[in-house]
Amino acid sequence: VTPFFEENVILTPGDFGGRMNNKLKPTEMFVIVPARWANNLISILGATPDVKGLYEATRTEESSYWDRKKEREAKAEAREAAYAAGQTSAGDDAAAKAGLKVSMDWDEDAVAMIAKAPKFVRKFAVGNMEDFAAQNGYDRITADVVKEQMAQAGVSGMGGPDGEGGSKNPLKRLFSRKK
Repeated sequence: VTPFFEENVILTPGDFGGRMNNKLKPTEMFVIVPARWANNLISILGATPDVKGLYEATRTEESSYWDRKKEREAKAEAREAAYAAGQTSAGDDAAAKAGLKVSMDWDEDAVAMIAKAPKFVRKFAVGNMEDFAAQNGYDRITADVVKEQMAQAGVSGMGGPDGEGGSKNPLKRLFSRKK
C-alpha cells in the first residue's frame, strides 16, 4: 500500500489501533508527518540528539555518581558469585531467584516487594532503593525501608493509596474481573 495524504498530512500504512492491541512489530508502526516537513525529514531526524549517546559521551571518570555506580556493580557481581558458590544469605538467595542484582543486604520481604514491580522497573527500583538506604544510613534494606522510600517518592505501589492494596483504590474496583 502506498502512502496517501490528506490536508497536508502524510499517512503511511501500519498500526492505527495501538501496537499492543494488534501485536505489530516496531517496523510496522505508522508515521504521520506534516507535508511541509516531508522534504527535509532526514535533516529533522538527523538534528534530533541521541540521548543515550549524549549520556555516555558526557560520562566523566572522576564523577562520584559513576564511582558509586561502579562500586555497586562490583558488589553485585561479588554477591552473584557468592550465590553461585552457595555462600549467601536468604535475602541474597531471594534476590537471585527474582533476577535482582543487589549490592547491599536485603530482607526477603523487601526483595519480594521489589519483585512485584514490572521487570523493566526492577533494576531502577533496586538502584533507587540502595541509594536511599545509603543516604539514610541503613545497613540493611527491609520492607519498612522500602515502604519509607515509596512514601517519600509518592508511590503507593501495593495496589492502593494506603500502600497495602484493597478497598481504598476506586480504579481497582472499577477494573476488577468478577466472575
